Amino acid sequence: MIFNENAGPFPWAYGMKHISNLMPKKSDEIRSSAISVGFETLDRELFNPDACYQPLAECGVKWARCQTGWSRCEKEKGHYDFAWLDSVADNLLARGIEPWFSLSYGNILYCTDAPHASCVGSVPMYYGDEALTAWKNFVEAVVTRYSNRVRHWEIWNEPNGEWCWGNVKPNGADYARFARLTAEVVHRVDPQARIIGGAVCGFDFNFIEEALLAGLGDCCYALSFHAYHLVPEWGCASAIAFLRRLLARHAPNVKLWQGETGCPSVMTGHHDEWLGIRNINEEIQAKWVTRRLLTDLRHGLELSSYFHTADLMERPYVMGDGKETKPVMLGLLNGLSYSPKKAYFALRSLCALFDQDTIKEDLFIRLANTVCGDPTWTSDRDKYLTAVADSYTRKGYPLYVYYRPIDMQNESPVESSHSVHVWNEAEKKMDEPVLVDPVSGKIYSTTVMELKRNLTVIRNLPLMDYPLILTDAKAL
Repeated sequence: MIFNENAGPFPWAYGMKHISNLMPKKSDEIRSSAISVGFETLDRELFNPDACYQPLAECGVKWARCQTGWSRCEKEKGHYDFAWLDSVADNLLARGIEPWFSLSYGNILYCTDAPHASCVGSVPMYYGDEALTAWKNFVEAVVTRYSNRVRHWEIWNEPNGEWCWGNVKPNGADYARFARLTAEVVHRVDPQARIIGGAVCGFDFNFIEEALLAGLGDCCYALSFHAYHLVPEWGCASAIAFLRRLLARHAPNVKLWQGETGCPSVMTGHHDEWLGIRNINEEIQAKWVTRRLLTDLRHGLELSSYFHTADLMERPYVMGDGKETKPVMLGLLNGLSYSPKKAYFALRSLCALFDQDTIKEDLFIRLANTVCGDPTWTSDRDKYLTAVADSYTRKGYPLYVYYRPIDMQNESPVESSHSVHVWNEAEKKMDEPVLVDPVSGKIYSTTVMELKRNLTVIRNLPLMDYPLILTDAKAL
């Protein structure tokens, strides 16, 4: 795939010299990372997976969330056709991408009053003994078939929402009961399988605690949540901290995953207009992707998954009520041409930078327009007081991330000529500092002025509404 040289909102170089482009990595060149993409909805055949495998491999993602599709696998009672799911698992694994499977949704053969043949939201636990036994048999069959290919099994999708839990009003206790009986089947077949519970839409603390009180954590390796906000950082710090408190109280060994989140690339004509869109385009989607993923990494989540690989446009989109809705257009790939959007290149940059060689570490970083004490600090201080500044090490070299977490739909002007202050520790020193723009993939040289021993000021840097990355050239 050819690098998109013109991608990214980069009219601002302001004297900075473009010296190189970030080298992408394929998925099979990366040993491990926390970066996942959505590969869901193939139970309803809403996108063409064959058009997506190679772009994903070249993007560098390491995980893909897939739905097992009971309604697609069992079209005759007791007979399973896993050919389509075999193709998905094998194609991902062959490219260095690990699938994690979501056991989701019912089957029209047993959930006979479902409003649509896909049975989205039809919970077999509510349809009598035959349906529940058939569900257990399906789970046993699918785990048996994929136990040597799939390690992580998520149970249901967004059980706190009526769109995915349509038989009875959603409640955490019932979900925990359903998850535990499903997990029993999974573990009977594969005792080493890791169960992902939750898949909860939003930070639904009442539902989550109710499920944990009913024993959800007893069978889980991780708890997943879905976070859809057009300002990615909105409420995340305190919400994630509170989720960890709930887990510490009820299930202290359970990890935390962000399992589904996304941003549209167009204003209208799609399913997710409910997000409150005022100004969205491919550029804003690309910036949003960098902020969402780095928010999750900053808060130490073990996995962060972007929904979706492609726009969902091959067939009408259907949720639990059975009604056809507008297509989902959150994809990294265009749903008609399967060509990459700008968000694809942004995610590819992060895959190349935030793999097993990059480790979260607390280092000193401070933003200012000049050295401390300059009177112009007063007029600009709000920009720096609200900015996000974060730090990692990569291959032993410091790696800093900084940006303003403002609403990207405001079309805020580019802000330039700022300084970043860092502390050069002897073992973590930047000898050749460079600035990386993850949206365009371009690398720029920087201007350095040393001050008072180990305090280093790097001048004339832009401060944007999406993350820029300051590191040593040797880390790249």
